[in-house]
Amino acid sequence: MAPYEIVSVVSADILPPAQPKESAATFSSPWEPTPLSVKTPVKESEEAEKSFMVQLKEQSTSIEVQASLAQAEQKEPPSQESPSTTIKVALLLPLSGPHKEIGTALFSAAQIALFDIADPFLELLPRDTKGTEEGAIAAAKLAIEEGAQLIIGPLFSHEALAIYPYTHAAGIKTITFSNDSRIAKPDLFVFGFIPDQILTPQIQFLEQQHPKKMLIVLNETPYGQYLKTFFLQQLGPTLQTKTTLIEGPLTQDTIPQNITTYDVIWMPDADTSITNFVDHLKYLYPDLSARLVGSSTWDNPTILNDPSFKKAIYMGPNPALRDAFMKAYKTLYHKTPAPMVTLAYDALSLAAILARHHPKDPFSDTLLLTEDGFKALNGLFRFEKNGIVTRRFPVIEIQRRHCIKVIEAPKPFSNTNDPQERHTAVYCYGNR
Repeated sequence: MAPYEIVSVVSADILPPAQPKESAATFSSPWEPTPLSVKTPVKESEEAEKSFMVQLKEQSTSIEVQASLAQAEQKEPPSQESPSTTIKVALLLPLSGPHKEIGTALFSAAQIALFDIADPFLELLPRDTKGTEEGAIAAAKLAIEEGAQLIIGPLFSHEALAIYPYTHAAGIKTITFSNDSRIAKPDLFVFGFIPDQILTPQIQFLEQQHPKKMLIVLNETPYGQYLKTFFLQQLGPTLQTKTTLIEGPLTQDTIPQNITTYDVIWMPDADTSITNFVDHLKYLYPDLSARLVGSSTWDNPTILNDPSFKKAIYMGPNPALRDAFMKAYKTLYHKTPAPMVTLAYDALSLAAILARHHPKDPFSDTLLLTEDGFKALNGLFRFEKNGIVTRRFPVIEIQRRHCIKVIEAPKPFSNTNDPQERHTAVYCYGNR
């Protein structure tokens, strides 16, 4: 696993997983009872089911409605025939072991995609990797033997690298949830949020704001060290002369005496634990005019609904676009999921739509590598031949509780691919 691999956009780095001794569980269908007691969507009542379906069907950000397949379909028109055999998609996740919780949450999100979009000819094959290389290899081999045409997962980069020789030899594409761009290869797509794709455009945005003095605060972690190297290499000469970089988290005892002289305070690796500090900072300096800047780790209700972060900005997915999904997830599973689980929904939704319209060869390069890319809960993304999944995010300003403002919309991949977010648009969404 890369030292800066993040498996949740709201949590700190996760260390390499331990080697659990549990045996791998097997599934023949996501709807059958499993030995792992993974919850499946429960129809509590006809009223609840109706409400759930309305939320998802009315959601304008559905990948089914907005997937940009026009360019690819000029070369490969949609099939009018139903598939003669079931199209199988394997989902490789740690459903046991120390990372069972996040694996189960991703599995649950994928099931919502099935419930919302998939047709009966698509079969999901969930397989337990246990978060280990050995477990991932065993799961991938089983999926290949069972006829999987696409593999979604695994979660970690070391797992993805371990299964690549087998999936590549079998001619099966893999969409891993890892965000480590270094493992990307042809037919091994990195679907997680790659840090550079957020940091680089964020630097460009800040340069356009012409700050007079900027403070960058980094944690003393492997990811913090990665960020330090990144900033030293990527900050332009003009911005470098205006920037002070501090290593180590800010505390009440380490607040720079001249902090009021900065007009930008950037905390790119700060998670929700920063809220207490920012609240205290605003208490000590009520007239502090510095703009607080974060990253996609701020895409969390704890920060988005904290008054101390009003007017703070970050770059990442628009939380309002996935609001209906988050409500549906909580209704079904009685938990508020980490935003990262939407990756599983997006990946499974895309697979379902391609399988529905192109059952003969749903995951061909022509379809998957369309230049237009796709739009889903996490915004615009495009698969590249080298395995990188390019994403484009808006710059978001935190407004009042449950409201954000897009102050810079993402640039579409092509003229036919209209962005969901609108420049200067304000989005308000329900209490999650």
